[in-house]
Amino acid sequence: MEGVPYKAFGNALADLYGKQISVIFLDYVASTSHIASGKLIPLGVTARDRHKVWPNVPVIAETYPGFDQIVYLGLATPAGVPADILNILHRHVVGAVTDPAIRSRLEGLGIVISTPSRDEYNRFVRDQLDRWAGYVRDAKIQPE
Repeated sequence: MEGVPYKAFGNALADLYGKQISVIFLDYVASTSHIASGKLIPLGVTARDRHKVWPNVPVIAETYPGFDQIVYLGLATPAGVPADILNILHRHVVGAVTDPAIRSRLEGLGIVISTPSRDEYNRFVRDQLDRWAGYVRDAKIQPE
């Protein structure tokens, strides 16, 4: 199996339907209507836990222990924004995603809500960068 980089989801999906490729990693939002219509069959979930919308779809780590690739969304600002402004921004974002109507809509899109502190999120991002840098190094991938 060989990875094929695509610039757009639609191109990858067209190649999947056209049988130029046989498998694809898709996020929940992009894939849900295709799965609901029966055009795609989910084979596995990349996160640590089974998705609550698809409880019968196994986690890939059940077959390949240690596999863990979550998709996460975060908010970033340019360096140098004052801490008091960052704290206000964080408070408003947490307030928005915990609002029952917004939370319900996001969860309906398959998004799992978490509200880490700024320090926790920064630590998570650093850990992810270190983790993936190790994979790149181990695979001897060179920048292009």
